[in-house]
Amino acid sequence: MKKQFLFFVLAFAFAILLLTSAVKADSWNLTEQPSINSMSVLIEGNSVFQGDCVQVPGLTFWNCNTEQLAVAALERGNEMPIKVVFVPGEDLSNVQIKVWISGYHDDIEVKTSQFDVFAGNVYTKTLNMQLPNDLDALDTYTLHVKITQKRTLTGIESADIDTIVQRTANQIKILNAEVFGTMPIIAGNTVYVDVVVKNIGNHEVDDIFVKAFVRELGISRTVYLGDLASEDDCSSGCDKEDSQLARIALTIPENTKSGIYLLEIEAFGNSLSDKVVKTIYVEKGQTTDSTGTGSQDTTTAAGFELSAYNAKSNVEAGKGTAFSVMVSNPTTSTITLTLAALGTEEWASNQVNPSVITLAPGESKTATVYLVVKENAVNGDHIFTIKATSGANSKTINLTASVEGSKATWDMKTILMIAGIVLALIIVVLLIVLLTKKKNAKVEESYY
Repeated sequence: MKKQFLFFVLAFAFAILLLTSAVKADSWNLTEQPSINSMSVLIEGNSVFQGDCVQVPGLTFWNCNTEQLAVAALERGNEMPIKVVFVPGEDLSNVQIKVWISGYHDDIEVKTSQFDVFAGNVYTKTLNMQLPNDLDALDTYTLHVKITQKRTLTGIESADIDTIVQRTANQIKILNAEVFGTMPIIAGNTVYVDVVVKNIGNHEVDDIFVKAFVRELGISRTVYLGDLASEDDCSSGCDKEDSQLARIALTIPENTKSGIYLLEIEAFGNSLSDKVVKTIYVEKGQTTDSTGTGSQDTTTAAGFELSAYNAKSNVEAGKGTAFSVMVSNPTTSTITLTLAALGTEEWASNQVNPSVITLAPGESKTATVYLVVKENAVNGDHIFTIKATSGANSKTINLTASVEGSKATWDMKTILMIAGIVLALIIVVLLIVLLTKKKNAKVEESYY
């Protein structure tokens, strides 16, 4: 019995070795001249596929063989050059090469324009495919290459190539850049930009900065974002994130002329960078002249601006959450204002910290609004108001707390783990019972 078991283990291991080391290949015969005699595929200069159809001497058929030479490693977020080299076996018109990747939620596809080919000549086409940033790293995808025409082609007209996707060693990306504030932007006022930067590389990146600037107006501001962890290296309980939000405030000069300007946003670190460009429209502000006519924009007249980092937050009944709001002073005078949360009395308690803020000219500060939701709060969205007051001027902004019932102590992962343990114990018990019965049967057989 032991010898049989050992043989089974060795045979299984040998089969696994053969499967993992096998080269993807195929062979077949054709009785007529192939449309495409041969094709090879190169990815970033490396040969990954080769196929040929050769007529057997003295016979009337062609033997076709294909072989995948290597598993191509693709770096997500990058542009991948794919070179297709082929030799047609007959003259063909309006030929097109199509390349696509399956396995992603949408097909990633590139193709050439149509062209004519003549038998025996060598043709080379290079297609550039942009790989999305959210391709699953270390997952296997199939790269399809196909030469097409209005009729079905024969020979080496297609290739299905196994590839594996990996993260670039060091790379950051601006996932989103949102411009907000009073629109249109009045000269002399402040425009705000929320920038989300993500580490899409394979290693942690240190000391990332975000810069927003308008070259034509000569204004810029740089903020320090910090370190960004790699998703692959950041396990449970990690105190670093692989993405961060930066908010940048830029004050438009008062003498700016009305028109459209380019707002450039750049995230950068040690030899790393990514950049996006937004357009903003600025209107020249009106100021009081010597005759007493004219007016200022309403934001400047109010003396401050009020905005929210997160306008909505999910929270369980009986637990707490927090919102961040920012107040800014675009004027040339120091102002003091008070902040209060209104409309939470029936379903939550609140605290604003700090509730009194003093702003120097051009200064911005952030306050945190803490909510503790009552145990009996009704599930659903609860809208409340943050009110900022400075003298006779006030501004409000609405925030939303989405309340849901308390979650069960055990999550699905815990339930599945317990179920797996129970199943394993059942299997062990069954094996013991079966072995015991088998042993007893042998004893009885030897007795008789």
